[in-house]
Amino acid sequence: MPAVPDEPDPIDEAWARLEEQWDDAEAHRRFIGLCATLDRLPEAGRRYREVRETDPERREVARAQIDRLLTYAMQSLEAVRTPPSASRGRAILLAVAFVLTVGMIGVTSYLVLGR
Repeated sequence: MPAVPDEPDPIDEAWARLEEQWDDAEAHRRFIGLCATLDRLPEAGRRYREVRETDPERREVARAQIDRLLTYAMQSLEAVRTPPSASRGRAILLAVAFVLTVGMIGVTSYLVLGR
């Protein structure tokens, strides 16, 4: 959700603070937390990638934070993943039972009526 035009973007403000405290791991944690809260992790990734690609002195920290973002995103996906439902297994079982039942009726009809 973009910020209201009259208000400063909280991500821009947080990034500016982060750049002043680049070597502080807690500052990176706060920035990523804010981006996660605002559902703007891709923007955090974009900013870290830009640093990784353009600033050799800060490249390793940016790379580590990108890894952290990826881990966070994977954990978030795992948390909302729905487990496979048992209804698919139940549907297969019903189909097999139906085929077997029709087969048994057919064999029985053949034996009874065929003689």
